[in-house]
Amino acid sequence: MELLGLVLKKIFFWLVIGFILLGVFNLIGDKIGWHLPINPVTVVIAGVLDLPGIILLTALKYLVAVF
Repeated sequence: MELLGLVLKKIFFWLVIGFILLGVFNLIGDKIGWHLPINPVTVVIAGVLDLPGIILLTALKYLVAVF
């Protein structure tokens, strides 16, 4: 049970970090017209991968928009 609690705390921590990173990105990106949606998938990617995750999400968004 202690291991489960530890794992849940880490997952929650990653989700909070992802939410904060996306929020900061959207605040800064709003000035230049960039926006990433905040949903469970993007929050997990940003939380687990940190800054490379934000870069990946941005690249994927504009890559998909081009094609």
